[in-house]
Amino acid sequence: QGTGHGPACSGSPTIGIPAALHLLEELPLWKRFFAELGMRVITSEGYAEALRSGKELAGAEFCAPVTALHGHIRNLAGRCDFLFLPVVLEAPSEQRRSGRLRHYCYYTQFAPSIVSQINAEDIARKTLLTLFDHGSLAAAPSPALRKARERSKRELYRVLQGVADRSLSFVRVSRAYDRALAAYREGRQRLQQVYHRNCGRNGDVEVVLAGRPYQVLTREMNKGIPDIFAALGIRTYWQDMLTPLTEFS
Repeated sequence: QGTGHGPACSGSPTIGIPAALHLLEELPLWKRFFAELGMRVITSEGYAEALRSGKELAGAEFCAPVTALHGHIRNLAGRCDFLFLPVVLEAPSEQRRSGRLRHYCYYTQFAPSIVSQINAEDIARKTLLTLFDHGSLAAAPSPALRKARERSKRELYRVLQGVADRSLSFVRVSRAYDRALAAYREGRQRLQQVYHRNCGRNGDVEVVLAGRPYQVLTREMNKGIPDIFAALGIRTYWQDMLTPLTEFS
């Protein structure tokens, strides 16, 4: 299972992106980015056996999302040339007047290192593409955010040197990233517009599902709870569809 994204240049490498952890939310960004560079992308979206498969691979007791990451990696390994998994330590808050950083959990921060220890021949043969501390996706503009964005561009250019053809330039990588990021942000804005268009329209009970995207937006993790609400005629939303409020102190 999984999806491809094109168009891609003939003979271009295939990049596999696991639909797990923070990458599940960022898939539209990376699909667009690699497509701008003419690279073929496949993902593990819709893979329903990630948790079961991950339990067979994981050498330790992890939380369910990290265990599922192992399964998503296995799902992709036989179908791609490279596996893409950025390192993320922290991300700027989406609150416009907040200078705070949101820190990811330790397992998420070290996910590439954890995945690199998987003892499976088909996975061990794959090159893991990582860029360090990618965290420039928040919408609020700031000097720190611009600096993080430039760092991400440099890291992407560095890791793609051994993947793309010799004609790949930093300017091309930078332009592709800017276009992908703009499209990603527009998509998130459209989610909020859906909420504001429909919330409270009929005065009925409605539910906001709170949680990380890999918990709320995948059937394997949400156990079909949104479908249960839908069967009862209750409209559900995800927390990121709401306009950010002032953060708690």
